[in-house]
Amino acid sequence: MKSQTRYPALLGALILVAATIPQESVLAETEMATAGKTSTTADALTKASVIAGRIVDQGDHTVTLIRIRPPNLPRPIRPQPALTEADKRTFDRRANKISTSLSLFATSYPGIGTELTLRLDELEVHAFSNVDFRQFSPISEIETDTAVFSWMGIIGEGDPGSLPEPLRAALAEGLDATMADYAVVETKGSLSAAADIIDFLDAIHSYYAQNKVKLVAAYRRRLADEATQDARQRANPPKPLNATLHYWVNTDTPAAR
Repeated sequence: MKSQTRYPALLGALILVAATIPQESVLAETEMATAGKTSTTADALTKASVIAGRIVDQGDHTVTLIRIRPPNLPRPIRPQPALTEADKRTFDRRANKISTSLSLFATSYPGIGTELTLRLDELEVHAFSNVDFRQFSPISEIETDTAVFSWMGIIGEGDPGSLPEPLRAALAEGLDATMADYAVVETKGSLSAAADIIDFLDAIHSYYAQNKVKLVAAYRRRLADEATQDARQRANPPKPLNATLHYWVNTDTPAAR
């Protein structure tokens, strides 16, 4: 799924002005001139002793650089959300299930299949699947009767014209086109140690077979929503915002002087 940068012009401006700030600087906060919102952190920055400041004109917006003495920033408070009844039921249901977390890197070739690299600890498995793994992009966990599998990783898109020959051969010869199927082509480590990854591959392909209609429909909705958002942004590009960047240099601290 493509990522969207909400403030592309501001991001570019900050990259341009970064070279003007000493490398030993600490970048404290970027304030968007949107909202007139305040916070304890913003208050601490604006009340800090100012050493120097200047404005960088970017044409359609400005970036204000303010060098301050190190402020006394408040510790962030991150309250833990209370468990809901649904959370408690999930916890109880999973109490005796095996939990496995792994890394997943997938390159999907539209209309053809997906090249997979899966890692668990020091183990790596390379596999091919006839499932389009882009349809899993909002999902990072599945549950079976005996296990819970979760994963982190990247799902990208490849050019079907550059399809690796091993994947082409696996799709042509080894995978069952009538069902969600996969083939392991390489394992770095013993096959017995790869059992958890094989269990995951079995589980996720079974999950796809059971939920294919919902997954395909949700994926198509996401594509349509992205197209609508892209068209809206092209028709009404966001206006660059003025920004204020507070920073301090390590040598500004009393101990360093």
